[in-house]
Amino acid sequence: MRYDDIWAGFILRKVADCVGDSVSYGQPITIHRRNVHNYLKDLEKEVDGMKRTPELIKELREIELNGKSYFDCTYELIEKLSNNFKDLKEGYSIWLKNLEEIR
Repeated sequence: MRYDDIWAGFILRKVADCVGDSVSYGQPITIHRRNVHNYLKDLEKEVDGMKRTPELIKELREIELNGKSYFDCTYELIEKLSNNFKDLKEGYSIWLKNLEEIR
């Protein structure tokens, strides 16, 4: 999953809207100095995420959430995503269970 961080941002925004919080966007606050790497290989690994992102955004827009907390809304959202995003759903389920354990 090369798009975990990007997709997590879309999910966070959906959940924040559900609980009535705001999300702010702005200039980066850090400088990322990249190591030497092959940009074509990076692109090959990211094409799937690029292709699937519009479908994810469409699904997120269509899902209605009723939870009252970030956990409730995220669990509800992951449950309502289609199996076109089975990999994302599985990863999020593991992540949420781990967070519950340390909470």
